Amino acid sequence: MVEHYGNNRNNNELKNTEENLILRPKHISLTIDKLLSHSFFGKHIIDEKVAVIGHSMGRYAALALAGGIPRTREGKKIETTPDQRIKAIVLLAPGAGWFMNGLDNVTIPILMLTAEHDPITPAWNAETVLKSIPDESLITFRQIANAGHFSFLSPFPESMRNLKFLPSTDPEGFEREKFHVQLPKEILAYLNKKL
Repeated sequence: MVEHYGNNRNNNELKNTEENLILRPKHISLTIDKLLSHSFFGKHIIDEKVAVIGHSMGRYAALALAGGIPRTREGKKIETTPDQRIKAIVLLAPGAGWFMNGLDNVTIPILMLTAEHDPITPAWNAETVLKSIPDESLITFRQIANAGHFSFLSPFPESMRNLKFLPSTDPEGFEREKFHVQLPKEILAYLNKKL
């Protein structure tokens, strides 16, 4: 899991900047470079089987690296470079606002999971992806019943769970611990099938 410089819990100075939109995909490509060249990890990574999993803002980098062309609200193209090593992406609670009419070049498999109760990345985001990828057979899509935007994050310890810390919250009745027993299995099964 990448901690993006300038856009993380300890330093968020690049939040809502064009620089952040340029850097996030680069960080992922640099991480892949490092892993493939590492003396231990490089021996165990099959470079034809690289996938990127992105939650919320993380899906921005995944779509950009898959060939999506992001634009600012004013329509200015954000300069990003697709990474041909990436053979599949997993989008969790994705936002697609940067990719209006910009997903024509995405030609790799996508697993997209959304949350039923998600005010941060509402349903139109998934609809944008579903309508914009030219080959709809590339997309496997499922909405998670009663889930919220943060339900895709690993469960937090009891001491960190409270209503003021939104990442620890879920809609009433949603069992995050139970969901996270199944989520990794679903993603792994998908990637094993597609890669």
